[in-house]
Amino acid sequence: MIAGAEGVTPSKAGGLWLGSLDIEPPPGLRRPLVRFCQAWTERRAHLAGWLGAALCRRLEERDVIRRLCGSRVLTVTPTGRAVLARLFNVQSGQIDGREAR
Repeated sequence: MIAGAEGVTPSKAGGLWLGSLDIEPPPGLRRPLVRFCQAWTERRAHLAGWLGAALCRRLEERDVIRRLCGSRVLTVTPTGRAVLARLFNVQSGQIDGREAR
């Protein structure tokens, strides 16, 4: 991501990565593309804005993550662990904190 006069925009590499997930911001977007937010329950930073919602939808569609019924809580599926490790270039144990960062 690159912060500039027009707000935050994906870098060239970031745009290619998002394209590999079939995520492309629509023209004339009114909602902020990216907004960094701290979850009030967990006190942890997370990605908010259009991009955060689009990424969450895509990962749900691909059964990488699942939403607990009637909740905002997300869980990573067994297959999703491998997918996220590949997407973010981390060891699968880092996804849930089982391995040191």
